Amino acid sequence: MQNTDMLLEHLQEYTIDEQIYRRYYELRHDPSAQADYVSGLDPHLIRSRNILIPGFSGVYFPQEIEEKDLAIEPKHSLTATQNDALTSDSQTPLFPGSSSVCLSKHYRYTPALEHSHTYFEIIYMLSGSCRQTLDGEDLPLHAGDICFIPPKRKHTLEIFDESIAINLMLRRNTFEYVFFNVLSLDSVLSSFFMSSLYSRHPMKRIVFSAGDDIDIRDSVLEMYLESQSQDKYSAFLLENMVPVFFARVLRKYSRSASILHERGLTNNAHAMALLTYINQHFRQISLQELADHFHYSTAHCSRLIKEETGRNFSSILRATRIDRACNLLNSTGQSIAGISEEVGYENPETFIRAFQRQMKMSPTTYRKNRPQNETIR
Repeated sequence: MQNTDMLLEHLQEYTIDEQIYRRYYELRHDPSAQADYVSGLDPHLIRSRNILIPGFSGVYFPQEIEEKDLAIEPKHSLTATQNDALTSDSQTPLFPGSSSVCLSKHYRYTPALEHSHTYFEIIYMLSGSCRQTLDGEDLPLHAGDICFIPPKRKHTLEIFDESIAINLMLRRNTFEYVFFNVLSLDSVLSSFFMSSLYSRHPMKRIVFSAGDDIDIRDSVLEMYLESQSQDKYSAFLLENMVPVFFARVLRKYSRSASILHERGLTNNAHAMALLTYINQHFRQISLQELADHFHYSTAHCSRLIKEETGRNFSSILRATRIDRACNLLNSTGQSIAGISEEVGYENPETFIRAFQRQMKMSPTTYRKNRPQNETIR
């Protein structure tokens, strides 16, 4: 990959936030000096960048982080000179515009504040190691580890040295229609995402250990670089790069994946197989056909789905079809009638009514408002 050395050098440099965090950390054994340091900081800088220093007046740290709560370092072009391209005091939204994907460096020396978020987070340890806690349990990560964390899961991430972690964040409310094909894979990752989206007791995390795999590293760096570009093609490219990255990870490391469930709980493998099959055959599938394929009775099939998700077959099927329709409305100029047929509705009027119930707007209105679209569950 071009500019790899420059990008790696850039990632090692300290951002404004990291410089403040590091000095605050270095003074941790001298409360008086630490207090003096904090009092000398520019309040406007701290508040505008939401630098998370405990006790600093006006700094907001929600226990559950939403996309709107965060900003990241500015986007840069590595084709410019390094000093011009890689330095700035401004920040940008975590998920700018209609983007469903964002990558950023985890700021070193950030205080270990427990939190959860509404999006999927994937942590790639580019170098070194970090301490991670998940629901209070210590779960360290090492160089080459790729850790998937679902929404709503309380955790911390501590890096108090020169280690580098890259965060890959995926919107929860657009995941199903943007990464629709990922859910159709028969893989440990599809089970992870399916359990996070549908199950009442989803997996806590999944980790793949890629070690010093250069191909995996370069895939992450390429996505990071694209995330920095933020031109009119970036969102589209990233939404296609992420599934390729997943496939590369699965091809090499699916058998060695480390899965963490709730203590005493696991996903019902039979129910997860049913959900995957629904995602694969949503266009033409009935409860009877689903039951016949797995040699179950319809009653048993319904019970498995209900126990795992709290929802019935019809609700799951309708949501799957509407999510696919959202994808087509966002990414194609296909007619409403054509989309209706493609997602499994023989009658366009039936599709429009189902879409209206699910999304609280018509397909035409949804398409017109595509930059602000969010899936309503």
